Amino acid sequence: MIPETAQITLPLEHGPPMPRGHERRREKRWPYRVTQMAAFHDIHEQPSKLALQSVRCHDISLAGISFYLEGPPPRQNCTIRLGRPPELIYVQAKIVHSEPAEESPGEWVVGCEFVTKLDAFPLRDI
Repeated sequence: MIPETAQITLPLEHGPPMPRGHERRREKRWPYRVTQMAAFHDIHEQPSKLALQSVRCHDISLAGISFYLEGPPPRQNCTIRLGRPPELIYVQAKIVHSEPAEESPGEWVVGCEFVTKLDAFPLRDI
């Protein structure tokens, strides 16, 4: 959905798309082992600065991203900053699944679908 994602993540990719037996996504996915920033919020609200947190990413595709959290996601929507300065993009995403991570005890793996690209990271002060 967001072609700019490929341009941002291309230098960070670690090989060919990951093979999957049962694939939920329509797009190929790539390992994306970086830390990015995300803020969880309700669908019609802007995220607050207090909601902003680091997330350890797992993989990415043109349609979505997955990452790890220390528990279930607090909301069903999030805004994510992707890339490295000065090549940053901002996307709103909808959480489509979350479950305890088998490979990382104590953490949850969260899968998100990209909804829209933003011009900037919209943050309210509180």
